Amino acid sequence: MQVLQLFYSSDSEACMRTLRMLEDLVEQKDEDIVLMAHDVGTEEGREKAREFDVSTVPTTIVDGDRIIRGVPQSQEQVLEDR
Repeated sequence: MQVLQLFYSSDSEACMRTLRMLEDLVEQKDEDIVLMAHDVGTEEGREKAREFDVSTVPTTIVDGDRIIRGVPQSQEQVLEDR
């Protein structure tokens, strides 16, 4: 199972575009992909961001070790190196 953790701000269009892209990816793939979205506008989201040392949004962490800062270029970029 692949785990995607997205750190985003609901006030940012780039973040919301990334959230939609990842939600679409989860819906389209038959594979087991889990999306955990953390809104840094909430205390819980900020705590999680500190835990992962995230200071820029959007940031996507793939399987706990691969980091994509900014909007991914494509869904394929998120899935590469599996």
